[in-house]
Amino acid sequence: MFIIFINNRLVEHERIKKTVENAYYSYQPKGSSTYFVYFSLHVRPDLIDVNVHPTKKTVIFENEDDFCD
Repeated sequence: MFIIFINNRLVEHERIKKTVENAYYSYQPKGSSTYFVYFSLHVRPDLIDVNVHPTKKTVIFENEDDFCD
């Protein structure tokens, strides 16, 4: 399970999810893929765009490449 909050809003962000999954992968026992992640970020509102999708669950960051990958 993977839960991401950005500025106290529940969102979906595949690049953050993939980045965290890659970091956890090396610590998971062989054959295991269960984990729970609660990820909360506080970002200046001018650095994030929440108007990507009508539900506002998908977001885009300015300079996203600086912290994802």
